[in-house]
Amino acid sequence: MNIIFLDVNGVIDSFNNNRKHIDPYGEHHFDWNCIYQLYELVKDTDSYLVVSSEWRHSKSSMKKLLQALSFFGLEERVIGKTPQKIVRNGNSSKVDRGLEIESYLKKHECDNFVILDDVKWDLDRFEDHLVWTDPSEGLTERDVLKAKEILKKKKVLQK
Repeated sequence: MNIIFLDVNGVIDSFNNNRKHIDPYGEHHFDWNCIYQLYELVKDTDSYLVVSSEWRHSKSSMKKLLQALSFFGLEERVIGKTPQKIVRNGNSSKVDRGLEIESYLKKHECDNFVILDDVKWDLDRFEDHLVWTDPSEGLTERDVLKAKEILKKKKVLQK
């Protein structure tokens, strides 16, 4: 099973205001070009989606996301979300998205995976599986080609 860890902001919600369209289910805007690129990636690699975005913490945000994905039939490909993992260091704490993805992979079967994200500061341990999107453009055809190359590799994960 191929898994795509999906961030929303900067990936399928680009910061390109010329391409955004209002979400018919609320005031949030999605970049439909980026969602189409995601559709092409999922279709061509027979992949499933795991939401790694902060959107996973809000029921209303998840509902909007699933409704937007449903325009391309992708809501059926969403199989989960990463668990929240907070690392504490003295009096401070921070979310570690790499640890969240690692935790998900340890508990679920996966042949290969790719991470789609516009921020890579805590994902460096997955450099060979990361497609770093430009938030001003979101997911592009070039990003999809890179993701397909990653997902074509043989099983790379050992539990």
